[in-house]
Amino acid sequence: MEDRKESKMNIQEMKDRVKDGSKKFAAKVKDVLHWVMENPEKAAAVAGAGAALFGGANKVIRNVNRNVTQRQAEREKRTRIYDHSLNAYIYTKKPLTSEQIEFIHKERRRTGKKVSEILAEMNLLRR
Repeated sequence: MEDRKESKMNIQEMKDRVKDGSKKFAAKVKDVLHWVMENPEKAAAVAGAGAALFGGANKVIRNVNRNVTQRQAEREKRTRIYDHSLNAYIYTKKPLTSEQIEFIHKERRRTGKKVSEILAEMNLLRR
């Protein structure tokens, strides 16, 4: 019974803290708006600089994301190989070199084995 009373008290304390925090935030927003109304030239300069910084940062972030996505796609292409007998892609442990891919295709044509069997023999098959 005491635990419930304590938890109710804790909940009430948390509600009071949230109310106090929202009042403080509202007061700070009001102060900022008041400063903007009194100093429109400075506010415009700050807003312009902020927009320029944000725009520049946005371009950098966009380029980095594009490069990361492109590298992931390339790695994904190099870590899978198509098995014609299964009509599906087989995933490997690590990226294959062009020589390994060429060997796999030649071996598949020569012996008639599945690509997955050849990769298992080469110890490259992801499990």
